[in-house]
Amino acid sequence: MTPIRAMPLWLQVVTFFNPVRYYIELLRACCSRGPAWSTSGGRLLALLGFGLALLTIASLRFRKRVA
Repeated sequence: MTPIRAMPLWLQVVTFFNPVRYYIELLRACCSRGPAWSTSGGRLLALLGFGLALLTIASLRFRKRVA
């Protein structure tokens, strides 16, 4: 796992669209400092957004196949 700061700038931008980035940041923060809502809230919201988007896309695709 390469630190995001060590990646080229264009690749750092691409990681904003990868939910694993937010999960790893959240996991590192919880392991080192403990779960603090003030610092982890943005990461949790990002993961929630990814989850809702994927659930919506999956349900729409499932509905099209069955009907």
